[in-house]
Amino acid sequence: MRVLALTKYDREAASTRQRILQYEPALAAAGIQLEHRPLLGNAYVRSLSTGESYSRLAVLRSYATRFAAMMGKVECDLIWVYEPVR
Repeated sequence: MRVLALTKYDREAASTRQRILQYEPALAAAGIQLEHRPLLGNAYVRSLSTGESYSRLAVLRSYATRFAAMMGKVECDLIWVYEPVR
């Protein structure tokens, strides 16, 4: 079984590590392949913690890329959407 995990943030975000990526070894042992696709990368996550500015154009590009990916053919059995609650 192939699972596509769509998260808001990449690996440097604790929410992604604690709620998605920590299960990857157990899922693999059960024969479930997890593919992780973050909306916003580690540079964005670092900007949140340091207070540095992050390009709004880069954020817009990230959303456009995610939209295009979702409109295309998705090769998986299940889509796991994780959006952290504020």
